[in-house]
Amino acid sequence: MAKTANAVTLPAGDERTGTDDVIRTLSAAKHVREFSPFHEPAYQIDPGELVYVETLCAGSGKIRRSAKAGSNAELRQKVGWTVGMPMTGPIAIAGAEPGDALAVFIEAIDFEDSGWTDVPIGQGPTAGLVTEAEVRVLPIRDGAIDFGFGLRLPLTPMIGAIGTAPRDRAIDSGVPEAHGGNLDCTLARPGATLFLPVNVPGALLSLGDLHAAMGDGEVGSAGLEVNGSVTLRTGLIKQATMPLPLVDVGEVVATISSAPDLDEAARQAVSAMVQWLSTATTLGVNDAAMLVSLAGNLRICQVVDPLMTCRVEIRKSILTTLGISLAAIGLDFPA
Repeated sequence: MAKTANAVTLPAGDERTGTDDVIRTLSAAKHVREFSPFHEPAYQIDPGELVYVETLCAGSGKIRRSAKAGSNAELRQKVGWTVGMPMTGPIAIAGAEPGDALAVFIEAIDFEDSGWTDVPIGQGPTAGLVTEAEVRVLPIRDGAIDFGFGLRLPLTPMIGAIGTAPRDRAIDSGVPEAHGGNLDCTLARPGATLFLPVNVPGALLSLGDLHAAMGDGEVGSAGLEVNGSVTLRTGLIKQATMPLPLVDVGEVVATISSAPDLDEAARQAVSAMVQWLSTATTLGVNDAAMLVSLAGNLRICQVVDPLMTCRVEIRKSILTTLGISLAAIGLDFPA
């Protein structure tokens, strides 16, 4: 059974001074490698409270050098890669109850001045091409990634893995499902609000796997994996009816779904959007399906995790015209 968040003594975290607030630092020293209803909370925060969440990279913060090897296991041993992505948390949100939606506003993402990426043997879309596993550490200089070959790549910071506790079982931090998890959605970026389900009291939010850059699909196996931090606020929408997970980046809103293959992930993401539009507005199912076909965009989030993830984006102005508002009343989130 899930444990009640308010039934234990919770560490508060350290205070630091922000631009407008005194905010707490939630240290990555308290982390888990699965999203679980059975973990005790590492921290408790209040809705609307600004917090600074430190995170370790997908390799547990230990990968500092480039290397090549004839097998994935040998490569991981060379670079000190600890298997199992560390997620800072769990973070209990005061007042969160099953049936609510947890709104997470991502104010900022910061990271170190280098990161790493990799290509494994026999995994993902490059499985038939890569014959030597490699980890490559890349420097970040003057606001760009120095890839080499004369290429400087723009920074596109995002959260790779963020989720709440499932209702009655633990799920590995590398797996995306209905609770969120390793979604690898490039829209989980500064300025976005991510809506996640609350399945247990306190929600038990955990997050990590920051990327300084990643393309849709994460086709090689990794983004530019970095140690870093996320400045965020949380809020609650009581007894929410929107599809979850959901992300709002201001100009577009997207439903997100994960499944064993891309076809099913795409079908679920489309179905979630169509059903939402047809139940939350005066549109019928046919109307909503036509609208999404004309004005929606089906995107691939990632194709390298144990489950595949897709999203369907629609312009927020369309939702507003139809009378759907995602404003979390009472939260100090930017408009």
